[in-house]
Order: sequence, then C-alpha cells, then structure tokens
Amino acid sequence: MLAENREERDAANMADAANMAEQETHGSGAVAAAKERDPTLDPMYYNQWWTILSLPMTKTKGKALLRELLSGLTVSLAQVPEAVAFSFTAGLDPIIGLQAAWIMGLITALFGGAPGMVSGATGAIAVVLPAFVEENGVGYVFIAVFLMGIIQIIIGLVGGAKLIKFVGHPIMLGFCNGLAIVIGIAQLHSFKLPRYCPVDCDTPTYDWNECVYVDPEVGSTTELPYKCEMYTTGATAGFQAFETVATMAVVFFLPRLTLAFPASLAGIIVGTVIEFAIVRTSGYQTPTVGEIASVKGFFPIPIWVDDRYEADVPSLGDGETWSKCLPISATMAVIGLVESLMTLQLVGQITGRKPVPSKEVYAQGSANIITGMFGGMGGCAMIGQSLINVSQNRARTRISTTFSGFFLLIIILVAYPAINLVPMASLAGVMFMVVIGTFEWHSLPIIVASLLPQKLRSHPRLNWARKIKRSDVIIICLVTAVAVAANLAYAVASGVVFAALVFAWDQADLLEVNSVESRELMEGAANGFAEDDAEENGGAATDSNANSVDLKKERLDEVDEEIMRLDPAQVKVYQVKGALFFASAQRFVSLFHPQHDPDTVVLYLDQAVLSDYSALSALNSVSHLYAVLGKRLLLRKVTDHSLRSIRKAGHLIYTYDKNKSAKVNENELLSMSLAPSWDAIMPDAAGYDSDSNESEETGESSGGREAEPNFKASV
Repeated sequence: MLAENREERDAANMADAANMAEQETHGSGAVAAAKERDPTLDPMYYNQWWTILSLPMTKTKGKALLRELLSGLTVSLAQVPEAVAFSFTAGLDPIIGLQAAWIMGLITALFGGAPGMVSGATGAIAVVLPAFVEENGVGYVFIAVFLMGIIQIIIGLVGGAKLIKFVGHPIMLGFCNGLAIVIGIAQLHSFKLPRYCPVDCDTPTYDWNECVYVDPEVGSTTELPYKCEMYTTGATAGFQAFETVATMAVVFFLPRLTLAFPASLAGIIVGTVIEFAIVRTSGYQTPTVGEIASVKGFFPIPIWVDDRYEADVPSLGDGETWSKCLPISATMAVIGLVESLMTLQLVGQITGRKPVPSKEVYAQGSANIITGMFGGMGGCAMIGQSLINVSQNRARTRISTTFSGFFLLIIILVAYPAINLVPMASLAGVMFMVVIGTFEWHSLPIIVASLLPQKLRSHPRLNWARKIKRSDVIIICLVTAVAVAANLAYAVASGVVFAALVFAWDQADLLEVNSVESRELMEGAANGFAEDDAEENGGAATDSNANSVDLKKERLDEVDEEIMRLDPAQVKVYQVKGALFFASAQRFVSLFHPQHDPDTVVLYLDQAVLSDYSALSALNSVSHLYAVLGKRLLLRKVTDHSLRSIRKAGHLIYTYDKNKSAKVNENELLSMSLAPSWDAIMPDAAGYDSDSNESEETGESSGGREAEPNFKASV
C-alpha cells in the first residue's frame, strides 16, 4: 500500500513538474501554483523545520495519515512501561521519566529530528544517573539535563556530529552489549522489597522483621527513619518470577501473531491481571509501581517555580552546582549523541533518507534543554521504538513522533492511576526483553571464531568462517567491559582510542621504501597508464589508448629528463609507498643508509602521503643525513595532499619562493630539492653549499631566509 501511494504521488509530482515546464513561458505564476498544490515540489520544503505543520495536508492523506497516527499511539503506549522502568533504573520517581518521554519525543520532532525516529527516556541515560541521584538529589538531575542539552548544542555548532565516523562497527557492538548488560543488572532492583526500619541496614542490630511498609507519599517517620531493601524470598519471589516470565512470553510471541497492539503494553496488562487475579487472591502480593513510588499526573511547569522541586533545585550561579553537574552532563551528552546518531543511521537505511547528523544534534540538544527546565530525566533516540515505528508500523514522517508525544502526555494526565497498579516484576519482564533486543547476539560466535585457531575454525563440523581481526574482538570486549565497570561514555572513548592506536600501528607497518632503477620505474608507470586506459575502455586496447600512453610516457620523460641524463652509478631512486606520519616516521628514517648511496638520491612520492608534521620532520632528518655527506636528496611526483602539507609548513620546513611558485601549476610539481641550509649551524659540513646547488639547478637563487635548518625548494 505504501509503495502504491508513493507511486501515485510520484506520478502526480511528475505531471506537475511537466506542467511547470510547459507553462514557464507564461511567467512564474504556474510554478507558484504547482508548488502551492504540492509543496514537496519545492526543494526548500525539506529544509524547513516547520515541515510537520503542513505535512498532513500535502504528503500523507487518507490511509497513510491514519497509519502515522496509529503508529504514534502505539509508540506512546509502548513507551509508558519503559519510561517507568527507566525511572526506577535511574533512582527517580516514575513521573520524571514519563515527563522526559513525551517532552523529548515532541520537541525533537518539532525541531527537525529525523522523520520516524522516536526519542524519549532511555536506558543509556538512566544507567549513569543512580549514583548521582543518590549523592545530590533530584534537583541537581534537572540542572545536569539542562546543561547536557547546552553541551549537545555546542557539539553541533563545532561540527562534533562528524566525530561519529570514528565510532566503528566493533565499538557499536560493544556499546550495545554493554548497554544491555547494564540495563539487565539494573532490573534486579525490581525484585527487592522496600521497607522502613528503626535502625540502619548496615548495623549489627538490624532485623528485617522489625521493618514495615510505609506509603511512598509518607516516607520515613521518626520511629522508622531508615529505608532498607531486601530481595524477596519464598512464594513472593516465585510469583514475581512467574509474572516476569509471563510478561516476557507475551512480548516475545505477540508480534508473531499480530502487530496491531503494542507487545510491551500487552505484557504489562497480562502481568497486572496475574497480580490481582491470582497472586493477591492467594493471599500474597508483589510490589507495584504505586507501592514503590506513586505516580501522579500533572502538566509540567518550569522547575524554578514548581513547588514540588523548587526547594531542591540548586542555583546556576553557584560554582558548586557547575562542578557537580558538568561531568555528568558531559557524559550524558556524549552517550545520548552516540546512541542517537547510531539510531539515525539505522533509520536512514530503512527509510532510504540520507541522515543529517547536525540537525539531529540540534534537535536532541534543544529537547534536553526543555526537558531539564520542565522536570524530566533527559533522554535521546530510542533504537527499539524507532525500529518499531519505521519498520513494523511503516511510519515515514514526523507525524507519528509528534503525536506520540501528545498521546503520551494525555496518558500521563488521565491514566496515571492505572500505572500505579503495574507490578514491578512485569516492568522487569519488559526491560529484560529490551535487553535481549539490545544485545548483539551475533557478536558472540564472531568473538569465539576469532579466538579459535585456524585448524578448529576450518574443521568440517564447525566450518566457522566468521573470523575478524583479533584487535576488533578486543575492541568489542573492551567497550563492553568499560560500559559495565564505568559508563558508556568512557566505553566509547576507550574503544575509539584503542581502534586509533591499532590503525596507526598497522599503517606504520605498511610503509615501504624500495630501491628501483629509474628507467624501470618509468616503464612500470607507462605500463600502468596502458592498463588504466584499457580498463576505462572495457579492457580493449585502442589506438587512442596507445596515443594516450605515448603522451603520458613523453611527459614522464620530460619530468625525469634531469635524472636520465645522470650516470646510473651516481643516482639512486627510492619508491616510497604508504602513509608517512608520527607512527612510521622513525622507521622511515632508519630505512635509509646515506653512506652507501651515490651523490644524488631521488624519492618518488606518488604512492606516499605526508600526513603530519612528523612526516615533514622525517624528510628533514633524511635530508640532513645526506647533506652532511655532501649528497643531494630530490623529491619527485609529490601528491597534491602532501604538497599542501609542505606548502603550509613553509617557514618551519623550507624556503618557498612564492613569487616563482605563483607561475607554476603546483599540481604538476616536477621536483623539490631538499637541501638544508646547514651553513648557518655547520659551516664545515662537507663543504656543501645548498644555495649554490639550488642556483645551479634552477638558474636563480631561491632568496632563502635565515632560520633553523630548513628545506629549499626549486620547481
């Protein structure tokens, strides 16, 4: 149905475009009329943040619009149990997670978030909050979320969204696995009974039998000042396990029967029915949401004027507030953006739309600022709910995510008494299914196969052709372990750093410096030209190919005319292949032996890249080794990238004759003489006069300036 609607829309658009082309001679009125009938013909339409306001009237109609609205309702219902569960994971009241869910979803949709991508309260944010909440209180959480949004906006302004390209697939696997484990561990809290006791739980005189249940709204009393928690035992523990398993079974099997009803909501309903129809009629009971932290729905107002939070909210002008909140805010900002941008890539693959990371960063940051101001726990994009929205429900616009936020607000204001009846064990069941869906199970056989020796992997009974580099396996395990031991931000950072070190190590080993005959080098290049031209013409040799090869070879002859006039016994040519940078610079220098080389040495750099200042310094060092022996080092065929690096480092590396170079096409640089001016510091260095040599080669002086040992270039 969606494909048919798309085909009809495309046909209509093509007809309008044709009419526009035919009527252009009549002025711009026809064009404006066509765009008014269907604004999607206007390319600027897709760049407006208010697109959602006109979308229902133009791009989706009838069944498509109904599908978007129903998808929004489904997502909002599914978010309720997850938001409540994430609140308990963070150590906060359920209403704080629910407020974050609808505000994040609505604001990201209105402020340019990716169409179809759902945002709300998430486990990635929740798992880093418990210790902070326990130490500082809920007021500091709101300020931390507010600053989190500001940090995300700053990251977007400086182009930080592009850094997601450094998060490789092994890091993503480790991130998902670590997040799943952390969320799973946090659910163990749901199997504890909260009680208020006369003595602290850690004292030797502590007796659980003296502790009693007190309504969450009342809290501690003078007689019972301490709150303690203990895992359930006996029949209560058995009933909790039964509710958890039943909820998980419904969430797992219902989508295989129908997608018309949210599986997580159905699981919650089944768990609640079991609690009140079976458990409590049997004389037992398990903890419910209302018994742990009663939910009361209300429309949020700014925390600074809200009587519920005003006393707990610290001042932004206090330095202590910033010192406490900035670290956790930066951590949440990074975690939120990593998960959001990962989700953005997945949603883009399903919808076929090119992701715009910068817009998503701004939308997420704006949503978190407003969420913090109105008493929410913050959040980011939700991978599971987003996939349900765009994959199962086939939503493609911001209508679904916008109305999801509205529907969720209505649920909070109207249906909160029903939320208080939900058993904690049933919420845990929903979250365990989130854990199962988040964990990348296919990474386990990959890890095992990569650690096995070749004989076992190739065994006929195993035949595990799934091996990846062991360094990638280490990255997966490292990110997972750090996520569990510390937090997800540190996990991603450690994975990126380790991956960068491995890449630098591998690239350093790939650097090659080979000695070749100059004539042999030229013939190989000419043959390479012939092969390239043949490939461009379907593999067939033609007269034009031959002419092209002759022209390019003639150019090579002109380029190397100086070298070819020299006696082969007096010149040696080195072909440099690979990246020359900080990790390979020392090895590069060690590969040369000036005492065994002739008076002229040529480096061919057409297959090499000078990546950083270490590369330029390495060339300087090699030049020095030859200069002190009165020998000359020449560069040939420097690539554009490397040439730019050399040119930008001008006063640091060599004297560059800008007036002369302006007359030369630098993309066709023929040679560069790396003859350092050692006279300034080594007057007796083998009687070598760099200025005179350069003058002889170019016919004029380079006009070098006095400085530290530097290169002098001639073109």
